[in-house]
Amino acid sequence: MPADHRPDAVHGAIYHLRTLAERTHHAADEVPFADPYHPPRLCDLDDSAYAIARLLTYLVHDADMTRIASAGGRRTALEQFVITELTQAAASAGRALAALGEVIALAGARAIDGSARFTALGNRTKQATAAELDWIQAAHAHLAATSRRLHQAADRLNALQTPPVPAAAAPRAPHRRGPARSP
Repeated sequence: MPADHRPDAVHGAIYHLRTLAERTHHAADEVPFADPYHPPRLCDLDDSAYAIARLLTYLVHDADMTRIASAGGRRTALEQFVITELTQAAASAGRALAALGEVIALAGARAIDGSARFTALGNRTKQATAAELDWIQAAHAHLAATSRRLHQAADRLNALQTPPVPAAAAPRAPHRRGPARSP
């Protein structure tokens, strides 16, 4: 990326990318963990899908706003970089939402399954299938990749903004006076 960017624009892009990375972490927190003995309920998956869809909306909207802000003139390398990173992160968030959609379909099938075993108290036991657990892990992996990508993009911009630190000179040995001479 050329050095023709304004420092305040770089600082704003770094802040923006890191904020979206944190939103990705929050969306990942909404996705249930893969636990075979406590399968995700449809109401929990609804919250998770909403959180990821909201994240996807933020990413696409922010990429579009960056594009529109520079539409009057020529896009700088910084704007091109931010748009690319946001759209790539949106693709990864979309894959997380698709994985969660697979979990929702399997959880719906499990919810209407009448062949579940009964416990001694007469309650049905419903365990998550291996496919559900795999899709949940895939959703978490895609969200982690999204967050990692946004953090790395912010770090790359931060490296451009930070001046190089000169190598530290070796410390000089202290000068010692020899023993006092007698006349």
